[in-house]
Amino acid sequence: MNTESSLAQVIRVLIIILILIILTYLVLYIFQRKLLYFPTPVDKNTIESIKKRYPNSELFLNTKDNTKLHTWFIDKNSDTTIIYFGGNGEDVNYTILSFLNNFNYNLATMSYRSYGLSEGSVSQENIFKDVLFFYDYLLSAKKVKKVILIGRSLGSGIAIYLASKRDIEKIVLISPYDSILNIAKEQFYFAPVSLILKDHFNAQKYAKNIKNKPLLAIYSTADKVVTMKHSKALIKIWNGEIKILEKDYLSHNDLLFDIELIKKIREFIINK
Repeated sequence: MNTESSLAQVIRVLIIILILIILTYLVLYIFQRKLLYFPTPVDKNTIESIKKRYPNSELFLNTKDNTKLHTWFIDKNSDTTIIYFGGNGEDVNYTILSFLNNFNYNLATMSYRSYGLSEGSVSQENIFKDVLFFYDYLLSAKKVKKVILIGRSLGSGIAIYLASKRDIEKIVLISPYDSILNIAKEQFYFAPVSLILKDHFNAQKYAKNIKNKPLLAIYSTADKVVTMKHSKALIKIWNGEIKILEKDYLSHNDLLFDIELIKKIREFIINK
């Protein structure tokens, strides 16, 4: 009788554990995009500062599925345009304001769906559609010619996707990764991430389709969000000229505004 009672208790405990595991996986599946994307509040002062310096540079574009995207095209009368894609918790309006003082090229960027003043729901599928739409708009409506892509963190995989589908001159990647799937496997080692994750952002896959385009890769050994092994895995398969800037002390969020980094990006763009 005691043996049967003990066995029943063990079975009950195992069932509870199994239920908790299933619930954990279910929560991760349902809320995964809340864990990946962090839309930031709009800083109206930042937007007004850009508009004051460059009137008519703010653009609201309607996509093919009638979603309004908040974008910028700042015309500096250059034959080269930098298109910037930000990180998963970044206000690209602020970044572009910073870039105004550091780059004498046309500047363009877009807020992903649900970010800033953009409408809609964010996902890999929507981001990929929107960046192609934005690129094509810039070429047709703004007569953009030479394009240089800069992508940071999440935006690095987005820049790589665009470069695999459209013509560019060069690409700068800050805290690049091989795939979000691989990062998620590392952070959520206890879960079957390959089965749960919807948005893989497989940068390695798309990078293989990019031929002979110069790359400046920037990462930090102190980055705890995108560890350098993921950056190196992406760099390893790049088919083209590669320049690497490795920092030893900057965190993930501090990396973008490093003075040396900006200087190296300018040099990379200028050099033929």
